[in-house]
Amino acid sequence: MESVLENSLRVFYAVLAFGILIFFHELGHFLVAKLMNVKVLTFALGFGAKIFKVRKGETEYALCAIPLGGYVKMLGEELDEEVPPQEIHRSFSAKSIPTRFSIVIAGPAFNLALAAFIVASLHLGEVPYLPPKVQEVVEGSPASLAGVLPGDEIIAVNGKAIKRFQELRERILESEGAPLQLSLMRDGAILDLTVLPRMKVELSPYGDEMRIWQIGIVPASEVRFETFSPVGALWAGIRWTWEKCWFTLKTLWKLLTGKESIKNIGSPLLIGAEAAKQAEFGLSSYLSFIAFVSVILAVMNLLPIPILDGSHLLYFLVEAVIRRPLSKRFLGIAQYVGVGILVCIMAWAVYRDLDRFYWKAKRSQSQAVEMEQRRDSSP
Repeated sequence: MESVLENSLRVFYAVLAFGILIFFHELGHFLVAKLMNVKVLTFALGFGAKIFKVRKGETEYALCAIPLGGYVKMLGEELDEEVPPQEIHRSFSAKSIPTRFSIVIAGPAFNLALAAFIVASLHLGEVPYLPPKVQEVVEGSPASLAGVLPGDEIIAVNGKAIKRFQELRERILESEGAPLQLSLMRDGAILDLTVLPRMKVELSPYGDEMRIWQIGIVPASEVRFETFSPVGALWAGIRWTWEKCWFTLKTLWKLLTGKESIKNIGSPLLIGAEAAKQAEFGLSSYLSFIAFVSVILAVMNLLPIPILDGSHLLYFLVEAVIRRPLSKRFLGIAQYVGVGILVCIMAWAVYRDLDRFYWKAKRSQSQAVEMEQRRDSSP
């Protein structure tokens, strides 16, 4: 009974996370379309059969069976759609390029705004943090070889001041093995050292190989507090969102250039599993994860892959340059290409998740049974 309840809660937290992310994305398209006097026919969360729908005014609001997406259907959005003459002025396709651009970019923009708002709300008031103070230095580690000692507090990396141990960790991970210039506070004096991070391969909780850079220090257990005003919290949220956008772009580049293994790609199954896991750590961890995925969703949607928001934005820019709409034939072909690309990516991601959550577990179970049988048959 307890297992059923726990699994039900995990599914609930996963679906709730997807619902929040998709709702805010589609809400951006919906609100800006309404603001620009474009007729919205449908606002739907999910795909597939509609399990619940209600009409309010000119718009149908629906919940669909598959909670892994959503859409806002506007008048005149389809390539071959016939628009009544009396409603052409409210058609999406009849609007100016800046208007269409605003409607399309509003989805990713709302996801970024959601991330900034969540992080800002978590920074309101007094926030605890670990300072970049060293409690222990691993023997033979890069930090040990560079001369770092227990009790040192790292106040800057490559000339850029840091305040939290998390900032130090991020600088080390981003170094990719390049030498780091550390400024330390030791006995009231500032000392500059150079440390060369060392790569270590570890397994994630899902069995994926992770290449991480380390210098071999353990943070002190000392906890400090920083008080944020509403303005300070908002700025922290905006800064965090920008940093995660840049991190997502760099990760995508690493995947394209082979510096990051495509085996680490995950489907919504992995996102849902991680959402449920973070919920077990508390509301703050759960919301932080939603904020991070919201940034990823925004950045991914801005990629110029046909059918994603980014491709439509690119079409509008091309249309502005050549001073005429792109042909319906080109847009139709591009749409098929985009669907093909996304289907291939999703198929690979689902395959990887099946390997993570099912086949690896089966292999581990079989290996455990074989070891037990060998132990029982030994004299």
